[in-house]
Amino acid sequence: MIVKNGLQNDTAEATTHRESIANYLQQLSNFKIQLALEEKKTPHQSEDDRIAYFFNTINQHVRDFSTEFHDIEVPHDQRQGHMIVKVRLNDQIDGKFLLDTGATFVTLSATIANRLNFKLSSRNQIPVTLANGSKVNAQPVMLKSVQVGDARVNGVAAMIFHEAPNEGVDGLLGMSFLREFMISMDPVNKKLVFQKFDPK
Repeated sequence: MIVKNGLQNDTAEATTHRESIANYLQQLSNFKIQLALEEKKTPHQSEDDRIAYFFNTINQHVRDFSTEFHDIEVPHDQRQGHMIVKVRLNDQIDGKFLLDTGATFVTLSATIANRLNFKLSSRNQIPVTLANGSKVNAQPVMLKSVQVGDARVNGVAAMIFHEAPNEGVDGLLGMSFLREFMISMDPVNKKLVFQKFDPK
């Protein structure tokens, strides 16, 4: 990726912080599951009240930690096993994007990039390896903002491809946006949930 004016180090540092937050969130989620399993197999009736005190105290701490994270329900459509979301770019343009955790960057078709007034130039393109191993040229850009429902990230790295990555969509919603969130699917209620670090 090409980043000018010394922003490359800032971007790398921000990525490290984001990954740390995501890791913390994942560990907290895993701990909550493990705690619930341990509590379930521990007899509630015990001569030793320290057991009940332990679980009550730990659960209270977990609840306190959990308030630092905000759940955002994201509207989406499903198409052949893929999740399609409506994305607003730079507070200007709406497009249909395929959610792809395997994509390093948000990717844009040339069509939607033109609508965003990005100037496409072969001189600014770099080789990119796709998931299938093929190589194509793409142009790196920085989006001022990317928003899906109430989930918003400012300053998102993206790549412009000459063709849409999939028929009927304007691009891929990749990890340069998704790494800000822990993503879960509620299949019963057919909800896509983005969880974001949001300390009060």
